[in-house]
Amino acid sequence: MKREKVLVSVFIATLMVGVGVLAFFHVPFVEHALANVGSWSVSSLTVNPYSSSQVSLQWSCSPTGTGINETVYEYYCTGSGCSPTSVYTSFNSTCPSSPTVQSITGTGNFSPGTSVTFQVCTGGAYGTCTNTASATTLPTDPGTLSASAQSQTSIYLSWGASSGASGYYIYRNGSYLTATGVTNYTNTGLTANTSYSYYVVAYNSGGNSGASNTASVTTLPYAPSVPGAPSVSPIGQTLMYLSWSAVSGATSYHVARWAPGIDIQTVSGTSFTDYGSYSMACGTSYSYEIEACNAGGCSGWGSGAAATTDACTPGTPTIGSNSPASQSTFNLTWTRNNPLDESGFQIGNAAAVAGSAGGKTWTVGAGSTSGSPNGYGCGQPDSFGVRAYVNTNGRTYYSGWSGVSNSATTDACTPGTPSGVTFTSYASQTYIPVSWTPTAPTDQSGFVATLNDSGLGMVMGSATAGPSATSVNVPMSCSTGGNSNYVQAYVNTNGRTYYSSPGTGAAAKTSACTPSAPSASSISASSITITWPAVSGATYYHVSQNPPNLDVGTVTTNSFTASSLSCATSYTFMIYACDGPNNTTGCSPWGSPATITTSACPDTTPPTVSANNSSSGWYSSSPTITVSASDTGGSGLAFVKYTWNTNVSYCWASGITTSNGASLTIPGQGSNTLYLCAQDGAGNQGTWSGPYNLDTTAPATPSISASPSGWTNGNVTISVSASDTGGSGLSTTYYRCNTSNASSSTASASFTYACSLTGGQTAQAYSTDNAGNTGGTGSVSYYIDTTAPPSPSLSPTSALTNNSNITVSFSATDSGGSGTAGYHYCYTTNGSTCSPSTSGSSVTFSSVGSYTVCTNAYDNAGNTGGTTCSSANAYQYTSVSAPSSSGVTVNATPVSGLSTINSTWSGTASGFNVYVQGGQYSTSQLLSSSAASSGSTNAISLQCPNSYTFYTVAYNTDNSLGGGTSASCSGAWGSIPNAQCTVKTTQVKLTTCTQGFFGQ
Repeated sequence: MKREKVLVSVFIATLMVGVGVLAFFHVPFVEHALANVGSWSVSSLTVNPYSSSQVSLQWSCSPTGTGINETVYEYYCTGSGCSPTSVYTSFNSTCPSSPTVQSITGTGNFSPGTSVTFQVCTGGAYGTCTNTASATTLPTDPGTLSASAQSQTSIYLSWGASSGASGYYIYRNGSYLTATGVTNYTNTGLTANTSYSYYVVAYNSGGNSGASNTASVTTLPYAPSVPGAPSVSPIGQTLMYLSWSAVSGATSYHVARWAPGIDIQTVSGTSFTDYGSYSMACGTSYSYEIEACNAGGCSGWGSGAAATTDACTPGTPTIGSNSPASQSTFNLTWTRNNPLDESGFQIGNAAAVAGSAGGKTWTVGAGSTSGSPNGYGCGQPDSFGVRAYVNTNGRTYYSGWSGVSNSATTDACTPGTPSGVTFTSYASQTYIPVSWTPTAPTDQSGFVATLNDSGLGMVMGSATAGPSATSVNVPMSCSTGGNSNYVQAYVNTNGRTYYSSPGTGAAAKTSACTPSAPSASSISASSITITWPAVSGATYYHVSQNPPNLDVGTVTTNSFTASSLSCATSYTFMIYACDGPNNTTGCSPWGSPATITTSACPDTTPPTVSANNSSSGWYSSSPTITVSASDTGGSGLAFVKYTWNTNVSYCWASGITTSNGASLTIPGQGSNTLYLCAQDGAGNQGTWSGPYNLDTTAPATPSISASPSGWTNGNVTISVSASDTGGSGLSTTYYRCNTSNASSSTASASFTYACSLTGGQTAQAYSTDNAGNTGGTGSVSYYIDTTAPPSPSLSPTSALTNNSNITVSFSATDSGGSGTAGYHYCYTTNGSTCSPSTSGSSVTFSSVGSYTVCTNAYDNAGNTGGTTCSSANAYQYTSVSAPSSSGVTVNATPVSGLSTINSTWSGTASGFNVYVQGGQYSTSQLLSSSAASSGSTNAISLQCPNSYTFYTVAYNTDNSLGGGTSASCSGAWGSIPNAQCTVKTTQVKLTTCTQGFFGQ
């Protein structure tokens, strides 16, 4: 039977290490019976490690070419005497024809670093077998190798452990370095800043694992040198930019900020932007330092450098007012707000503030509180806001907008240039008419017309007109004008005025000036040559002569000769000037006339001479006498003379020489005559005389008297007598009835007049003479009373007396002023007829009786008043005495059971009156009156319990007249005229009352 030889690789299963015992797992033995089984043999088994979980088996077989049934046995034990304990695998194979050793690799479940033993056999379970052979599985590859530089001369390595490893081989830069039994290693003695590469291989008795990854690392360099100071510059309000020169060997840099507190940043480049970590503030200085570093360490801090962050944003302004400043400019105001370190302000219109289209901005300087937004059209509205800004380090920061101001409108637009401008010449001496047509825009405030002299470079005249005007008169002087004339429209807006371009017109001129009155340059008896000041610009003059009162010629010079004139005749000349292109245009009115007289004809007319004097010739003081002399004959005055009180025929020889207009004085008091004479150059003489009478003595004070001189009730006649002793005679006497009346006047020397003013008055009179002197005032008093006294009062109006006389007095006060003079009265006795009497102010009746008296009063002026009448009684009787008190008795007794008291009396008297008082009677009440010598009375309706007092008055009277004295019989007990009385009293208390009658 033929056997095949097969190489089987047996995989060693997982190596389980537990309490130092190796456990092997195997696959159960399987035997395959081959169809052709021949003789065969196996030998020379070798086992080699293949991986951490594999080994390879190699053996030889014979004969070649035969099929062999081979079985691989695994031993679980080692050492001599061990038998296979597990069939690992079996297979059929063909032995190669050559005697080479065949090897077959198979996989198995073996642990790394585990020793495994095998034997290969043929045939049955105990056929021909090879030798036993052993091998150890390789360790696993090491874990990831990491390398790090520890210093300038050392590198630290570490890696993951290998399963089944006995140790590790370390390779550097591809060459073996060393072996170690642990998983880390520090390589020392290296060169600084040099790159090294490493890998690690695990090993055990079976062999080596695969290599780990290669790890490269560079030893640390030496620390770099200290960097220089950085360049520091702000790039914002909380941003700072730093840059510095690179330091050789540096791989990173530390940045330190030292204000307000250290803040370190690490960067790899040579620049750094500080974004304001740790609360950087605007406008604040910060200092920075740099430290260079690499893997070998840091250099230490370099020199510092400082810079200040961008300035802080200024405060938002408070908006003020907006007003127009011109046709293109506004004036805006605001108030600055903290902080105030702005670089300026930005003004924005409403659109700019809102961020809308059409926004405009303007800038003004720091500290400003106003600005002038411009670039607008006339009459354009807008409103504005403002914000502050600061320029700092090439950047600008803005505050918030203030808010929008009130809206305002720029000044109104300039009106259009007037067209059709016309200046009219020669319309007047005092103005030049101007007309024009307004052109759009026509919202002008008015027009101004100007006449300008371009040669002189000055305005000759101007005038303004209203907004709707199309013409105006420009005031000008005569003979003036302008050659560069124009009209402008203007508008007044917000206190400013804007003028349009000039609308030009032609040159224009006023009419010629009126010439001055001419004067004579040459006069003869038949001709007069006149001249006048030349009128500027005049080309012609017209001359008027009167007589014959016509325009006698046109001349081109300022002189004219009138011939064929009459001698000693006055001629009036007037001139008007023209400066137009002919002698009828631009002409002035006629100038002032000048009257010039030709030379005199032969003088045959005597001169006149006179002096001023009054019509009467009388003067109260010496006047100024003015001599007036003139010659109308033409030869002129030769002399003037005067004399006083000497006939004029003597004036020529003895007169005193004077002159026309000389002043003379009166030589003395009384009548005087002034004589004047004058002579002209031709020997003609004239004379005059007049009275000049001087009276300086005032008239005498008039004699004045009144009739009647005392009081009267009619008119008073005033008599006046006046006289003058100064010589000029009385002129007028003035008189009046009292000092406040207006005066009347008369020319009479003696006269009377009536006065009717009542009361005490003073009449007055004074006189003036013909010279104007005023005399003293004479006066006299007079008295008029027209008011009657009042009706008198009489006292007493009635009388009672115990004697034989009664006197009635009269009294009346006069109000008319003259005073009561007396009384008229009459009286009747017992109704008899009234007998008048005017004696005294009282009447006394001496007989008993009844009288009626009537009286009236009269005053000292004779006025009589009304009548008053009154009656009076006169009684004659015998005085009586009072009754004896012991002769009168009185009793009062209550009546039992009744509210009644009986009172009784008795005695000797003319009569008895009984009274009660008390209880309901607060005053005495009369109960009874009787002349009987005894009697009684009952007082009923009394109130109990009360006390009552009863009184009895006994009296004696005059029997004839029923009288008696009244002294004891009046008061509480009534009045008994003409009686003498005695009183008796009894007091009774009423205690018993009938029930029901009084309700007690």
